[in-house]
Amino acid sequence: MWGKNTRNGAEIAINEINATGGILGRKVEIVYEDSKGIPNDAIAGVNKLISTSKVQCIIGDVTSSDILAVAPICEKNKIILLNFGVSADITKAGDYIFRNWNSSVSDAKFTSAFATKNYKKIVVLYQNDAYGLSSKESFVNGLNGKGVEIVYTGTFEREQTDFRTLLNTFKSKNYDAIYIASYYKEALNVLKQCKTLNVRFKAILGTSEWEEGALTEFVKTNFPDKVFYGYPLPPDSTIPIRKHFVDAYIVKYQKQPEILCDNGYDAILMLKYGIEKSNSYDATKIKDALYTLKNFQGASGRMSFDSNGDVDKPFGLRNITNQGLIWVR
Repeated sequence: MWGKNTRNGAEIAINEINATGGILGRKVEIVYEDSKGIPNDAIAGVNKLISTSKVQCIIGDVTSSDILAVAPICEKNKIILLNFGVSADITKAGDYIFRNWNSSVSDAKFTSAFATKNYKKIVVLYQNDAYGLSSKESFVNGLNGKGVEIVYTGTFEREQTDFRTLLNTFKSKNYDAIYIASYYKEALNVLKQCKTLNVRFKAILGTSEWEEGALTEFVKTNFPDKVFYGYPLPPDSTIPIRKHFVDAYIVKYQKQPEILCDNGYDAILMLKYGIEKSNSYDATKIKDALYTLKNFQGASGRMSFDSNGDVDKPFGLRNITNQGLIWVR
């Protein structure tokens, strides 16, 4: 889903750019490879894009494990990798590695701050990969010295579907909230099995990767007002580029844009900025130009790259009520 959403947004940007003559007088083409969320497939795809398609810039991946697997390849070959991962390790992944999504540090900042104000005893569960571990560590670091006790820490594998043993291990313990560092599919299965096993909690705290329709619908009916997670704050709907993107997306796809759609759109515009700024299609020159990108207004927000190629966007806290998603003020 995330990859398709990114592709949908990117294609709107490409079509708009090509309709006005392209970039530096050349029409732009996107060549796709599907990592399937598997690091070995991501490596094969990136190698093909570099050796066969001769690309200078790659957009993606959307999962941290894949990004960390391919980043050394892109860095060695001096190919730009503009990705959407959250692992804190991506910050130091290389000079050619940029990302248009906040790191797990930004995400956990909000959930841990919320947790320290409202809960004294927390269960911590995390997905056993680069993303899950990084998110868990950032969240736990945010609790340190704040009078919060972690009563149990448990881990699980990505794509795991049966969580009954894990849930039964801690369900009788004394805790207030559960923090889960996972993607939305694993989170949804955990929530469904919490319902089946009657696991009690005052709140469940998650990550920005939980922004997904099926999870929202389940929580609306079964755990309204109990699920919270950090998420990038979108720009005001009246900002011209935001309004333009949303309108164009609805016209093309007959639905509202979802997670990463606007980021895919913005990734193309950011690369366009780098190409035009450097007046070149050479990756090294584009890379140097991207580091000058400051206060760039995109459909997903106002963005600047720091010295590590990380983007910093305003973050907020989401809650799912019986009416749907709201921002916690």
